[in-house]
Amino acid sequence: MDGAAAPNYVSPKRISLQAYQTKKTYPYMNEKWIQDLIWADPKILGLGDLEPFRKEAQEPTGGRVDLILSNNDRDEFYEVEVQLGPTDPSHIIRTIEYWDVERTRYPDRAHSAVLIAEDITSRFLNVISLLNKHVPIIAIQMQAVEVGNYLTLVFTTVVDLSLRRDDEDDSPQELVQRDHWEKKPNSKAGLEIVDTLADFVQKQDATLALKYNLGFVQVNKRGRIFLYFVPQKARTKLGIKMSRTAACDDLENKIQAAGLEVHYDERRGYLFSIENGKFGDCVDAIKGLVALGVKQWAD
Repeated sequence: MDGAAAPNYVSPKRISLQAYQTKKTYPYMNEKWIQDLIWADPKILGLGDLEPFRKEAQEPTGGRVDLILSNNDRDEFYEVEVQLGPTDPSHIIRTIEYWDVERTRYPDRAHSAVLIAEDITSRFLNVISLLNKHVPIIAIQMQAVEVGNYLTLVFTTVVDLSLRRDDEDDSPQELVQRDHWEKKPNSKAGLEIVDTLADFVQKQDATLALKYNLGFVQVNKRGRIFLYFVPQKARTKLGIKMSRTAACDDLENKIQAAGLEVHYDERRGYLFSIENGKFGDCVDAIKGLVALGVKQWAD
């Protein structure tokens, strides 16, 4: 090691917070203490760039959801329930109940139920399999570890059945009619963007089909999604599944110059969050990018 002294090794020791509570070894290390840690730094859960939204919020059903975290860039809420020890039926039910209440309260957001426990049991996994992915639930196993005189918490996602707004894939989704989206009070402006781009691509390639899903709108080719949209009142999420090439760079610069942030992901392609009122400022550049994608899909 080039003469450098090796760092001292300290063996970690996993502890049970539930056992500590039972023995009253560290009475402050309870569920509220964990909630406060997550509230102060939601990123420790490993679910992305989350921010605190509500804490110990009273629900109409009479209970209190531990935490509600938000990802404002993706218009997502996470309803979080924390428990010590292994998952139990009461916490599972509460997690799903709070998720259901909040998705009714904020219908324009994507919602995920999150259960955090020290042990994600096989019984919990069996219950989730019975739900058959109808509930977008995330299970996170929380490990308390002593390292010398220090204590840390390690959060590991064991189950993730959430449907993130920017993560639509080619798996089967529940199809609906257009009026499902037309009836949504906050989707009209977003549907105009959908119509503009769908009409544009279909004139170039008639095999590209416009379909409406329960959670998003897609333009696909032989079942594979090319474009996907989440129309909303103020913004519309847009994804273009295509490869990034040198020909895209100029168009990407023009889109960014119009004030629209562009992200590229190797798996999902180009991702946009478009202010509906500013779509006209960059529509030509977006159409140019979409046209390049159509050519890729024709190859």
